[in-house]
Amino acid sequence: MPTLIISRPSEWNSRFRNYEIFLNGDKLGDVANGKAKEFEVPVGTHTVTATIDWCGSQEHQIAVTANEAREIKVSGFAPGKWLVPFNLAMLLVYFILNLAFNVEVMFLLLLVLPMFLYQAYFMTFGRNKFLRLAVVQ
Repeated sequence: MPTLIISRPSEWNSRFRNYEIFLNGDKLGDVANGKAKEFEVPVGTHTVTATIDWCGSQEHQIAVTANEAREIKVSGFAPGKWLVPFNLAMLLVYFILNLAFNVEVMFLLLLVLPMFLYQAYFMTFGRNKFLRLAVVQ
């Protein structure tokens, strides 16, 4: 029987939550941060998706033949790995500048607001692009 291997790299975003994997709309299982799981699937062409809370991935078609192992890598949206550390660094810069030079709150908004809005897009209108699926060759 064909095997579908779902691998997930270790990431900052969603570190403590599992990604749910679906095959043709039916839940296959969960994949934890930095882990990989193998699932037996029937022969044929299948639609694979992944979700986390209300966010997910776009549908991905994969064809498997008998006794074949296919691997799919699932990860968070590309800039997600640096958005949280960047926002925290900007908050630290703001507090240092505020203590040293009494900088206004507007400075914080100019630094953090664009990144917050970008991340908010992936959690609202772009929620089906929050996760990425890629076939490993």
